[in-house]
Order: sequence, then structure tokens, then C-alpha cells
Amino acid sequence: MASSSTRSDLIDATFHSLYTQLSNPSESTSSEQIVQSLQFRLSKLKNCTEPYGKPNEASRAKVEKGSVKLDDGSTINVEDEDKTYVWAISERFGIDEVDALVTLRSFLYNEGLPDRVMGEEKDTLIADLLEAITPFHFEERLSILRLFIPLFRGYENPLDPVHEIAQKILPDILDVPSKFPHTLTEQYLRRGTQELPPKLLSNPRSASRIAKQNLREQLSLLEVLFWSIWSYVPCDGPLTLAIFDAGYKSDLGAVQKNATLLLDEEGSRILHDIESIWILLFIETLNLEKVTDDEIHDIGGFTLTTDPKVVVDIHNRVMSNLDPRYSPVILAWATMLQRFFSSMKDLADLPPKYKPILHIIQPPVNSHTTKIPDRIFKSMIDYATRHDVLCFERLQALVSSSPLFNTAAAWSSNSALADPNAIAYRSVLKGLLIATSELVQLEYLPNPSLFLELWMTLFGNGEGQSVAPLCRQYWDFDYKVNASRRAILDMTRAYFPVYINPIVRLLRSMAGSGSLPVEIGVDAADEDGAVCSSYVFHYLRELQSFTVIASAAQLSGPEALFQKRSDGRSYTNTKSMRLPGGSMLPLHSVGTILTQSSAPDEGIAISWEHTHSGWSLLLDILRGYVKHRTGALRVAHGVPVNRPSSKVINFTLADIGIQSAAESEETVTNILDLIRTVVQNKVDIAAQLIESLEDSIGESTAQGADLVELTTSILEDSLRQSSQSRRAPPIRLIVSAISVLSSLLPLPSFSSRVWLYLRTSTVLLGSSRGSTSTPANLVMERASGTYTITLSVLDLVRALFDEALASLLVSESSLSIKLEILRRAVVFVHTEIWIGHSGWKYSQLGDRFDISRKVSSLYADILRNASISSGVSTGPFAELANFIVDNFIYHGTSSSVNPLVSSLANGRELLFRLFRERRYSDARRFVQLLESHLLLTRTLLSRKLAAPANARLTLLEQLLCSSSPIASSSISRPRFTIEPIDTIASYTWDRALGRTAPLEAIKLVTALCDSLARLQPPQSIVSHLADAETTAAKLIRIARHPYDDLALRDAVWDFINLAVETQPAFSSFFITGRSATPRSIADNEETEKKGTKRVTALSVARETIEGWKNLWEFNPHVLASAVRFLDIAWQHFSDHSDSLNVVRKDGNFWKSLIALANEELGPAPDCVIGDEIQIDGEIHSNLHDAVATYSYRATAKAKALHLLSVEIQEAAPLEGGDSPSSVVILELLRKEDVLTEHLMEAVSTSFKPDLHSSLMDDLDTFFPAIALESLNLRDLPSDRGFGDDYLYFIRDVRRRTRTLLSSEHHLAAKVEQVIYATYSINLNWSLADSQIALTKSWSDLLSSVISTARKDSKIRENALTLAKSISNIISSETRAGIVMQNVHSERLKILLALLQIAWFGKPLSKTEIVHFVEMAGHLAEIITSEIFPPNASFARDCKAPFHRTLLQILFYVAKRGRELNSGNDHMKTDDRMTLAKSVHVGLLLVIDGLCGLFDIIKVDDSDMLQHELNLFISVFHECTRMELDLPPSLWFSKCLELGLIRISVELLALLFARNGVQPDRILPLLSFYMTIVEYPSAAERLATEGIMAACSRLSADAPSEVWCSVISIVSSLIASIGSRGTFVELDLCAFIEVHGERIGQAFAWTVDETLSSSIVDEMQRLSEMFRLMAEACSAGFRRDTTPMNILRAFCEPALTFLQQLNYAFTHPNHLASLLEISGTLDPPKTGDGLSPSTTHSLADLLDVSKRPVESRYIYRLLLTASNLVATLSTISGSQGILSREELERKDLTITLLVPHIKVNLSEPASLGTISELASRACDMLEATVRLSNSAPTTNANRTTPSLDTNKIKSAAQHMAEASLIFIATQTVAWLSKSLSEHSGNMDVEELGMQESTGHHDGRLRQTISADRARRNMTGELVGEIVSLMRRCQATLEKSGVTKSENIALLLKTFLEDRASAYL
Repeated sequence: MASSSTRSDLIDATFHSLYTQLSNPSESTSSEQIVQSLQFRLSKLKNCTEPYGKPNEASRAKVEKGSVKLDDGSTINVEDEDKTYVWAISERFGIDEVDALVTLRSFLYNEGLPDRVMGEEKDTLIADLLEAITPFHFEERLSILRLFIPLFRGYENPLDPVHEIAQKILPDILDVPSKFPHTLTEQYLRRGTQELPPKLLSNPRSASRIAKQNLREQLSLLEVLFWSIWSYVPCDGPLTLAIFDAGYKSDLGAVQKNATLLLDEEGSRILHDIESIWILLFIETLNLEKVTDDEIHDIGGFTLTTDPKVVVDIHNRVMSNLDPRYSPVILAWATMLQRFFSSMKDLADLPPKYKPILHIIQPPVNSHTTKIPDRIFKSMIDYATRHDVLCFERLQALVSSSPLFNTAAAWSSNSALADPNAIAYRSVLKGLLIATSELVQLEYLPNPSLFLELWMTLFGNGEGQSVAPLCRQYWDFDYKVNASRRAILDMTRAYFPVYINPIVRLLRSMAGSGSLPVEIGVDAADEDGAVCSSYVFHYLRELQSFTVIASAAQLSGPEALFQKRSDGRSYTNTKSMRLPGGSMLPLHSVGTILTQSSAPDEGIAISWEHTHSGWSLLLDILRGYVKHRTGALRVAHGVPVNRPSSKVINFTLADIGIQSAAESEETVTNILDLIRTVVQNKVDIAAQLIESLEDSIGESTAQGADLVELTTSILEDSLRQSSQSRRAPPIRLIVSAISVLSSLLPLPSFSSRVWLYLRTSTVLLGSSRGSTSTPANLVMERASGTYTITLSVLDLVRALFDEALASLLVSESSLSIKLEILRRAVVFVHTEIWIGHSGWKYSQLGDRFDISRKVSSLYADILRNASISSGVSTGPFAELANFIVDNFIYHGTSSSVNPLVSSLANGRELLFRLFRERRYSDARRFVQLLESHLLLTRTLLSRKLAAPANARLTLLEQLLCSSSPIASSSISRPRFTIEPIDTIASYTWDRALGRTAPLEAIKLVTALCDSLARLQPPQSIVSHLADAETTAAKLIRIARHPYDDLALRDAVWDFINLAVETQPAFSSFFITGRSATPRSIADNEETEKKGTKRVTALSVARETIEGWKNLWEFNPHVLASAVRFLDIAWQHFSDHSDSLNVVRKDGNFWKSLIALANEELGPAPDCVIGDEIQIDGEIHSNLHDAVATYSYRATAKAKALHLLSVEIQEAAPLEGGDSPSSVVILELLRKEDVLTEHLMEAVSTSFKPDLHSSLMDDLDTFFPAIALESLNLRDLPSDRGFGDDYLYFIRDVRRRTRTLLSSEHHLAAKVEQVIYATYSINLNWSLADSQIALTKSWSDLLSSVISTARKDSKIRENALTLAKSISNIISSETRAGIVMQNVHSERLKILLALLQIAWFGKPLSKTEIVHFVEMAGHLAEIITSEIFPPNASFARDCKAPFHRTLLQILFYVAKRGRELNSGNDHMKTDDRMTLAKSVHVGLLLVIDGLCGLFDIIKVDDSDMLQHELNLFISVFHECTRMELDLPPSLWFSKCLELGLIRISVELLALLFARNGVQPDRILPLLSFYMTIVEYPSAAERLATEGIMAACSRLSADAPSEVWCSVISIVSSLIASIGSRGTFVELDLCAFIEVHGERIGQAFAWTVDETLSSSIVDEMQRLSEMFRLMAEACSAGFRRDTTPMNILRAFCEPALTFLQQLNYAFTHPNHLASLLEISGTLDPPKTGDGLSPSTTHSLADLLDVSKRPVESRYIYRLLLTASNLVATLSTISGSQGILSREELERKDLTITLLVPHIKVNLSEPASLGTISELASRACDMLEATVRLSNSAPTTNANRTTPSLDTNKIKSAAQHMAEASLIFIATQTVAWLSKSLSEHSGNMDVEELGMQESTGHHDGRLRQTISADRARRNMTGELVGEIVSLMRRCQATLEKSGVTKSENIALLLKTFLEDRASAYL
């Protein structure tokens, strides 16, 4: 069945969901949304009695057309296959075809297609669908009517959440309100006479279903009629008559056309409900309550009397049927007639039109008799109160058992009433009772006790929230009006205390608490109940009469105590009397005779006008009972306990004639019930009562015993007698006594006594040494199957826990005793009740549910009130919590866990059976059990998740994941395998469970999913679901449904998000709508071919984003959840790329998302509350709504921004360019004003640390027992909702401080202050966390677009401008704390991202320089901040380290500062100083950090620290550059102060000493040395600290990069230190000796070996080291010193190596073949470069654009050759030869080159070799000149940075110049040496050549004739050299060298001059 083309509110929202929203408003839907939905449905609401039209051709044509436009403007596309179902629905229900279509779609959307609709044949499928949709359609019809009930109810009450909605919508629905009730009555009568279609009668089952639906609609019509005339439509005479006519015509609903189909229990029940509501309607139309309240003295003032004929007609209707069923109506009409008569009797001239009314009331006197007939209302009252009419009995039954007045009855019978037990119903009957009491004297009723019982039932039976307002109205108003309305109280007071029970029971009923908690399991105490209890307390404390039974002995005789007065109706007392209760009856008081016995010896009842406390008297009665039960002697009645001669007579209970009552268990039970009703949860009243009772103890005639002692004595006696005798135990008395103890626990003055009693008693909670046996009473209950005492014991244990929790503030000294008792109680509950209760016998199954619920609720609260630290329970209740956790988690047994899991696993089947058997009350109680069990299970799993070791599968998890049936004592064992997880998940969408159970179910599944994901190995939840796809679809439906409970929708989104993160198998169902298995994919493709589109969480989220604007205004919570899902899905993009790519290509999606991200939040609301208000029936702060809305909006915006950053970073770009998100984001960054607004919003925070610290101080000072963190009791982070309860539970604060909330307590004001402060903290944290999330998202987003954004000059400019502003905000921050550390860290990340965007591009403008300098100044303030010291971040003393970000910012400032200082005219002196200051403070910070970091790395060499070290050293290097105008002495002194260099050398030695040199560990440190050795002082210090010794420890097989770095450091040290000190002679020589072998290997290379990058790097660096060493030694080292010996030894390998290099340069093809080109180096490319087969020239290899890798090799080889030639030149004394005119013998000792022009690869380099090197250098110089002049060619495929051609040019020039110098000086040296020789041969050794080895030995040892050598040098050799120099001269000139600087010209002249002199 295809889905509609557009979303329709008419489909999404059902009438039932709208009715639910109106009846129980929640935050999930705003009032504007509900009004809009109702307006879409105005046509049906206007015609609510027939909302669905009849089938017609026009509607059929619309459906046939295939596209239907609905009233809300949406359009539905109708597939052909859908039309068949539409026709069937239209025909079945006789409704319009369009309505049938909407019904079908709404059913499928909201309910889904049931599993039973599985027929393969179309007819079967249609039949199944009709069967499934029928209940849905029927419910919709009823809901259309029921919608009016909350609207009418809210219309009159401005405090009702629906009031605003009703004010808007009701006038639109009811154009003429007065017609509406008439329409309802007409429709009611029509429904009663409506016949069923003949074809339905053939199917009795269907006929019965339709008939009952008709009857339900009749009931709903009457309910709506009741509420319409309650306040909206005035009930005038004609309307009243119409209602009476309808009621009497239908005979109170009994007249039904289809009565034969309504004979079963359900039909009879509905008919009974209709009769009941008719009775109420009749009474309501008379408006007795208003009539009795208004003193109307004119007959015309009544609404009914505007048309006297109407009154006559109504009277005739009433008198037409005197069936006893109508007796309440007769009574009500009688009171109305009495009011009419009272208003007419005193009129002197009655208008004629009213005489018919008078004649009805007072018939005219018959002319045939003189007897005046009785007034009609008296006769009517006499009839109604007759014993055989049973009027009061009928009303009594109505109030006590009808669903109209009893919610429990409505639950148990599944009543069709929409609003049972409404206050309005009771108010109607209250008006009747008040009117009756004003009409007759209650004492003269035939049976006053029946009226009393009815009164007590009406005011005292039912839920507290229903009866408390009624009781309060009586006390506040009726009680004070007149004596008639007080008559009920006066009647019972008159005989007190002779008759105790009547007044005690009446006052208990008037206390506003409703039924006793033991009767319904609920204790409702609110403000109304407290006020009523206060009235009861004060009334009984100041009773105005005291009645005694005076015996004959007391009335006569010489010792008579009472004397009869002359009037004969009263007595006086002859002596003062102390009465029971302690009050004193003064002498000669007057008492009135109430009753007088005919027997003279029986006595009379005398009522004394005497004010006394009834509470004291009740306490005496309790004492008397205890005294009687303990066997004390009793005094005979009539004999005073004092002598007659005494002045004051002390009367006992027996003396006043109430001995038997005092001994009655019923009386004692009623007294205890009254006490607990008055004091329960009412601390102020209880304190006054206890004070009153204690004051009376001293005055009482009985032994002084307080209430606790009496109650415990009664309880002990009752328990003892039940265990020692065979008679049934006094259960009510035992329960009442236990309940009184529970009620007294909150009272500080009595709680300690209760605890002490329980400490010594073993009859209730067992022994502290362990339970020896189960108490006898509990054993008896298990045998009988009733568990009243067990439930009371559980209530007592709960009260003990609550009191211990609350008394932490005031009784810390007794805490250990309380915890001891509590532990004993919990162990008792667990061992004696919990473990075995599921197997007990139950006469009422609901008792089992209550027992289980109370225990699990207790366990859950204990766990939730025990704080957790590192997974371990802490705080006062830690031992209790650990006991529970151990028994369920760590050491769980099946006996402990099974009762919990079995209820959850079997719940669905059990509920089905309960509903099927119509056990609705038990079903309700089981739902409460489910709620408690789900909460406990989730809390236990959360405890496990919080533990460090949570990867082990526990028994609880095993049973939850078990697919085997679990033992259970439910009604019937399941007949199939149960998957507990599947069952628990199904609770989520079960609407019969209410709101709480589905919410707890999905939260439990979420916790279980999280726990399974953490197991090793992780488990998938999919394997434990019977149908994962269906489960996912139903959860998605909840998340999508706009009218589902907001908390439930949010929890479902939380689960979906967790599943996407941790459950890959399950996540595919939410994103793709199918499993990832190939078969499921194939099935899905087949489904899509049929046109069915799957609804997935992804599609729902897309819909949400498309409608984000509306949600932003009215429901940002849902918006935030949906965007969060998209964000998480995008983080798993690769797992669901196919589905997500479809979304990525949707430009509208990105447009909506960007619009959401661009939406302005506005200013943050305040968070310091000023008051509390009521929202949706709950107490909130006055800022809750504003803060929650802002926070959810900020969260939605943050998630949208983060999704954009993930999209830009992770997802592959779309084909054809950047993704839409990237393009739009860049456009946003170009708008400076928009970007500024967003980033200012992002870096702002409303956090107020002083709120938190102030509350902590107050708690530490006034309430040290409250740990603030113990109020943070959420099991999962997702449990937090922004607003009042975000971090700490307000209700827990109130709960723990309730003992101090009394206005009389000295800390009451401080408690309120703490509560308000907690509100403010929660609101502040809501704002802060949402703002931090927004800050993080902007940081991520800016980081993701750095590489793209920096290409745009406008964006770079904006970024630098904003960096200045944000750095100012950061530097100005004064708030401290962990939260602000997080804010500070994220702000710095935003600043860094902006700076990275503004990274080096074009030169800065003048304005930009100003911004940069200001930012640098702010950076100095940030670095030196005392609020956020960077050193704390270095030391890991803050939870949000920020030093890395700060260092990167400092790096940027230093690097950009170097650029500006180097050549920018806009940099002023002040700017340079500001920049230098910022860098200076940053550099000092870096040095501090490096010092600490070096020490840490010595013991912790982790990767993270290594990355950090890299960053530190990079920043150090950048900040020490000379361009920053920062003298090295400033930072070097800091290094010396901290010993930084010494520490670093120690670390280096340690790293070298470790096994295996790791480059990534050592290179950063070597880089640090490379930086400091550039400064001579630092270099000397480094050498002093032993760097060379450390480097000497480097292993021979150290990686090349490490070795090269060490060589570079050594070279730098040589360059900085030179010949000063002993560095060269000792340290350097030692280093070379240690590593000589590796050095020799570098220069042993031949042209037969390949050249790698690392080999060339070593050659270059070593050649530079020897060059620098040679230069240092040339400054004064003697020839025989170690350095000189090393240098001479180096000459031969150097010459040999130069020969190889010369060959390589001369043969470029061969050289190219030797080069290793791999890794990241690009191979040669054909087409734009030279192919490997091409003939190479040096010019080709030097083309950096085409041959980047080869050119880099040539460059480094050039440097190596240049260094070696320069080294040899220095060693040979070139400088001395060039500087002297005539050479001495000492200048000629080192001649290295053999003086010939031959080049032999197997020999060391000769003059010819060097000449060729010079020539090759000229070639390369000429090539680079040509390349520099040509246009560069870019290699698009190059992955490495290209080499600058100018660098090669410079290297070639240096090579040529060095070669020429070496050639010239060596030639002159040889010429000079040849001339100075006298004769003989010259040995080569004398020329400075050392012996060599190998195949060179023979040749090198031959002697050369000096004459021959000289001849060789003449002519050809010198000429060639001169010719070479001329070429070099020309080449240097072409390269740009001036003539004065052309060294070739100078050397040519030098050589020619010397050659001519020597030759």
C-alpha cells in the first residue's frame, strides 16, 4: 500500500491522539499545533454526532481519480490496489469514500498493518483488514465526541492547560452554542431507536459489536451533554425540559431497539453507566448547588421559572414515573420545589403566571374539606426516604461502585466512560446532599445513618485528587454558611464520645485524602488535602460539647453528681469534673438531655456545653484499649475512682459510659485510621497534633503514654494474639497500626521512637542476627492468599527508607542505627518476600503485582539514591545498594533475578489474558508493576555500565537475552518460546500501557543495547529480536508520530542513535529499512519495484529537517533529536554510503540544514529564577520553558553544524565539484557581518560558576549530609532533559529536605533558597552545555574548511578580523572552573581555526596588520592568564587541556610576525614591541613546558607525548628566530635557570641507550638542538653539557635520518664554537673515532652502486662537517695534532670519492640510472618529461619542473662535491698560498692533487679530475641560467615540493669557484715545489700523499722525476687550466656575477702571474 505524496495532519494525527493530548497535555505538542489540527477537522467537529458522511458519487469520483485533496491542503495519491480497500471500508461502515481513504491511511500510519492481516487471497486480505480496522474506526468515532469533554472542562478554568485552546476553538465549532445540547439529546434518542442493517443481523457477533458501539456512543453523547451544560451552555427551562423528556422517554437508557444484543455483561455494564449518568444529568440541570448558594427571594430569579409552564411540565415528567430508580430525581426535584415555595410564600402579591407553580407545591384547599393538604415536596421527600424506595442506598451504590465515581471500578470493568471520577460528578451530588440537609433536619430522617454513610462515601471514598477539592469547598464555604450545612457534623458531635465511630469516620472522610491507601494502593496528598486535614484537626481539637451517660446513682441520692434544673430538660454538675482527655468541666456547668431511657436504672445521655480536645480523648480511648488488652482491672460503671468528698471528680471512660466502645477493635481501628489520614504527608498538621497530644498527657486521667507507645502496644498485642490463638487476626487493626507508624516516621519528635521500637522488635522485620523463621502472620497470609499485612510491612519499609533519606539533614548521629535497621529490613524483604513471592498462593492476583512492584520500587530508589564513584556505590546507602547490586548483578542467582525477568518476559502474554478475561483492574496493577520492574532493571544495568569492569556477561543479561521460557506463576505459562528483549521492546508501542511503561521499556532496551556492545566480544541485539525489521519500523513510527509522547519520542531517538553507533546489524534497519544481508536486499528491491516506499529513520529525519522552522518554534526537542541522528549517521557514512549518498545529492536537504544552522538563537534567557509556576500539571520554575527552548534550539543548531563539518571532512565529494554543503558554508564565511554574529554566538556562554559554588557553600554549612552529586541520579546521559531537572533532581531536593519545610523550622527559608538555587543551577547548566556544544561544532566546522577557505582572500580577511575579536573575548574572561576550562579550550580552537584559515597568503594590509598586532597582544594576556594558566594544562591538572591549541596559535603568531618584521613598512615600533612581548611570554611558557615534558618522557615515552614534544619544539624553533627582534639572552637565561639543556641531553642519552633507536622518538629532540646551536652561547652550553658524549653513544645501525640529524648538530656546533676550547680537539675527534667506520662507508661509494636519498643525505652532511672541521683547524692547529691527522687521513677517501662523483656528473645517463626513485618520489613521466630511454644531459636532469626528483639528487650531490673540494682546499693550505707572494717550504707541505690532466676512475682525483668538476659545474651553471630564464612548467602529478632552480644555480656556482681555487692553489704549489727541488726524485709521500691499499699501491709508490713533472706543467697543463678559468669567468658573468666579484678572473690572473714566475 503506497504512501501519500505529502504529509497530512489528518492522517498523522488521529482523533484519539488529539483527545489524549487534550486530556493529558504534554510538551510534545504545542497548543498552536493542537488548535491547527482541530481547525483542519472543523467539518467533523461541527457535525460530531454524524462525523462521517454517507457514500456518494462525488467522493467516489475523487478516489477513482487517484488524487484526493484533503481539508488540510495536502494531497493523497491513491494507487489502484488501495481503492479496493477504500470501497470495502466505505461499505462496511457506511461512510464517505474520502473519509474511508483517510481512515485507511491513518490506521496504517498510526497502528501499522497487524500481523494477523496475512491472507494471500484478496478477499481474505480485505476481510482481515476490516476486522483489524474496526476497533480503530470505532475508537475514532468515540474520540470525536470525547474531544469536547476536555474542551468544555478547560473553557471555564483559566488554570487548565487546555483553557487557551478551548477559548480559540469552541466558538469556531459551536456557532450557536444553545443548540448543541438539543442536538445531543435528539441524537441520543435517535441512536436508541436506530435499527441495525438487516445484513448485519445474520452475523450475531458483528451485530452485537455494532450495537455495543452504538451504546458507547450514546454514553459519550450523555457525557458531552453533561459537560456542555456544566459551564458552557446555560441550562434554561426549555433545555431542562428537553433533557427530562429524553431521559424519561428512554427510561434512563433502558429503552433500546437492539436490547436483545446487549444482554451480556459488557452491554449491561454500559446500560448501567448510562442510567447513572442520566441521574446526574437530571440533578445537574436543576443546578442545586448554585440554587442553594444564591439566596433567591424572588420566584422570578430562578432560571427555570422564566416560563412557569416548563416547571409544570417538568413536574409532570417527574411525577409520571415513581419507579424507585427515579427516587434521587424525585428528591432533587423536591428540594427545588421547596426553594420555589420559600421564594413565594412571603410575597404579598404573587404574579398570576407563577400560581400554577404554587398550586403544584401547595394544592388549593378543597371546598369539601377544611384540611390543608401537605406541601408536595414534603410528600416527595417522604416517598424518597421510605425504606422500600432505597433512595440513599441507590445513591450510596452509585457513589461507591459506579465508574462515574470510582476510578478503580472504571479500571476493573473497562468502562466506556471517558472521564470517570470527575470532580463535577461529585459536586452535583454534593449539591443534592446540601439541599437535602437544608430541607429537612437530618435527625428526623427515617434512617439518618444511611444519609451519613452516603455523605462519608461521597466525600471520603475515591482518589484524593477527586475528593480533596470537594472537601475543601465544604470546609471553606459550606461549613461557614449556616447551621443546616453543618448539621451532619453537629449530629455526630452531639453524641460524642458516647458514640465514637460516627464522628471519627465522618471526620476521616472529610480530611480530603479519599480512600485509605491500603484500599487502593495510592496516597494522594496535595494542598487541598492538607487544608482539609487542618480543618479536621482544629475541629476535633476544639469540640464544643461533651456527652456522658449519667447513671441513676449519679443523678440521685446524697452523693449525686448531677442535679436536674427547673426547666426539666437540663442538668448541672454539683462538683468540678476532670473528664477523659484531661479537660476540666467547671462546677455548675449546664448539660442538655439528649435521650432518656424508660428504665430508671439505665441512665440518660447529657450533652454538656464544654470545649475540649477530642484528640486527647481519642488518645485516652487508645490507652483504655491497651489497658484492657493487657489485663488491667476495670472499674465498675457508675462508681467514681475518687471519694465523693473530693472537690474534683476524675472521670474515667467507664464513668461516662463508653467502656464497651473503648474495648472495640473497630473503634480503635477507626481512630488509628483518622490519625494517619490527618498526619500522613502533612508535616505541619502532624506537628500540631503531636504537640496537642503531648500536652494532654499530663492532664489525662489515664497513665501517660504517647501515641507511638500506644500504637506499638496495639500492634504487638494484635500480632501476638493472631499467632497464639486460632481466631482470625485483626487484619484491619494490624494494618492501621503499621500505617500509623509509617505516618509518624516523618515527624522528628516521633520518628526516633519508631526506629527504636523496630530495633528491638522482631515480629515485623526479623532479627538482626539473621532471619530465623518467617513471622506467623505472614505465614497465615500465604495460606489464605491475602496479603494485606505483607503490603503494609512493605509500606513501612518504604517509609523507613524515606525517613532515613530525609533525616540525613537533622539526625546524623542516629544514622548508623537507622542504616542497621534498614539493612535488616531490606534483607528481610529480599529473603522472606522477594525470592518466594512469585510462587505464593493468591486469592487476588493484583496482590502479587503490588508486592512485586513495591519491592522493586524500593530497590530502584535505594540504588538511585546511592551515589556512584568509579562504578562503586558511595554515601550513606552504599551498603544497601551494594547488597542489591550483588544479588542481581555480580553474585546474582536465579531466585533473585527470575522474579524480575519473568514478569518482563511474560508480560505481554499475561496482559493479553488479563484483558481477554476482563480483569482490567489487575491489568492496571500489572502495568504499574512493569513500570517499576523496567526502572529497576535499567538502573541495575546502568550500575554495571558505570563499573570499570563491565565486559562480563551477568546472569541478569543472560536471562534477558535467553530465548527459553522463564519459570513464572502467571495465569498461564506461555505456549511458545519467549525472547525477553523482544517482549520488552514491544512494550514501547503498546498504547494500553500508558506513558511511563513504554518510556521505561525503550530506556531499558537502550541500556541493554549499550551493555551488550561493551561485552568482549560484543553481542548484537538483532539476534534476540524475533523480527528486527518490524521492531525498527514500529520504533520509527513512534519517532515520526507528531502526537506521541515527547519523552518517548526522544528516548526512541536515543536508542536509534545508539544502535547506529554500536549495532551495525541493527543500524541498517533504521537507515535503509532493511537488513544488510543479500537476501534482504533482494526482497527490498522487489518491494520497491511494486511501488512501496519504506519509511526509515533517515527519511523521518529528512522530513523533520524539511519542516524545521515549525519545530524550531514549537518543538525544538524533536528537532534536536532528529538532527543528532543525522549527525551520527554521517559519522558512519561508509557503512551506509548508498542511502546517505541519496541524501547528499538532495540540494533541498542541505538548504534546509544550512538555514537551520543560520537561524539566530537570540539572547540567552536568564537562569536565576524568581518563582515557581505550574506547567501541564507539574511544578516548574518560571524560566523553565524559556531555557529549555533555547537550549534545544542551540543543540539542534550545534548538531547541524557538526553534521556539516563531518560531511566536508569525511564524505567523498560529489562528482563534478564540491558538495553543496561546502559551497554554502564558504558563502557564509564570506559575509563578515553574518559570520561575526554566528561566532559571537558560538563563543558566548551563560555559565555562572558562582551559582554552583554558592550552593555548595550553603550545603556544606547548613546541610552537610546532602552531597550535591548524589542528586545527579540519572542512569544515562540521555535521561537529562534541558530545564529544571537537567543536572540535579528538584524533587529529590524537596524529598530530602521535607522535614525542614515546615514554616516553623528555622531552616525553612534556607531550604527554599537551596531549592531555588538548584533550579538556577540546572537552568544554567542547560544553557552552558548547549552553548558549549555550539562552540565545539563551530570549531569543528571551521577546521573542516581550512584548506578550502584559505584560498579565498575575503574569507582570510574576515577570519583575521574575527580572530582579533575572539582573542579579546578569551583574554577578558574572568570566570573560572572546569566548565569554563571547556569553554576556554573550545574558544581557542575556534581562534586557531580562524588563524589557520588566514594562514600565509598575500601580504597583510595596514588594517589587517593592526588586527594581527591586537590579536598578538591579546595572546600575551591569554598566555599569562591566572584564570586559565597554561602550566596547569601542561601538567594535566585540568580536564580540558588547551595548551596544544595555544601553542599552535603561538606558532602562527611567531611565523606571521617573522614575515611582517622582515619587510613590511606598516609595522611600527610599537607593533614590533607588542609582537615581541607576545612571543617572549609564549617562549617562556614553551621553555617551562619543555622542561616538564622532558622529565615526563624519561618515564613515559608514549606516542601522545611524542606528538606533544614535536609541537613544543616546532614552536620553540619559530619563536627563537632573529626576525622577531627577541634577543637570545632573554630565552637562553630561562633555559639556564631551568637546566633545560642538561635535562634534554640526559634524555637524549637515555633514548640512545634504549634498545633500538626509534626515529620518531629522537628526531624531535635533535631538532631542538638544531635550533639552539644556531646561537653561540647556547651551542657552547650544549657542548659543555655533554652533547657529543651523548651522540657518541649512537649505535652504528642507527637509522639514516637520525644519523644525519646528529651530523648536522655536530656541524652546527663546529660552526658556532670553532677552534675555541677543546671541542674540536677532544669532543669532535672522539666522535669521529667512534663513528669512523660509518663515515668511511659513506665515502666509499662507487659509480657501480645505486644512490638513495638517505645515502646522498649522509654524504652531504658529512662533507659539510669535514669542511667546517677543516676551517676550524686551519685557525692554528699544529700539523701533528689529532684533528690534523684525522683531516689528512680523510684526504685520500675524499679524493677517491670525488673521482667517482666526477664520473657521475660526466655521464648523466649513468647517473640517472643509479638514482632510487620510490615512495613519495615521482617517477619520470613520458610526455611532459624525459622517458627512461631518453639520452640525458645534465641540463635535462636539472629541470626542476620536469625532473623534480632527479634535480634534487643533483643539487645535493653538488653540495657534497663542493664541500669536499672546499675541505681539501682548506687542508692543502689554499688560503696561505693565495695570500703570500712567495711560498715558503712550510706552505708547500700539502700538495694533494697529482699534477696531470688524466682522469682515471680507479685512481684518486687529479688536477684533471678537479678541472672536469669545474667544467661540469660551469655546464650546470649555464643550464640553470637557461632554465631560470624560461617559463616554468608545472607537473600536476608531483607529490613532493619542487626545488628552486636558483638553489641549484648557487650550488653550481659555489662548486665552480671552490674547484677553481683548489686547482689554482694546487698548481702553484706544485710549480713552487718543483722549483725548490735541487735534484733527485720526489717521493709521493713527501708530497703529502699517504700510502693506500689495494690495486693503487704499486702506482702510488713509484717515484716521479721532478724534471718530468715540471715539464708536464709547462705549456699544455697550465694552458688548459687557464682556458678553463676563462670559460668559468664567462659563465659566472652570464649568471649575474659582477666583474669585481668574479673569482675566476682573479684566479686566472693569479695563476698566470705565478706560472710566469716559476716557469
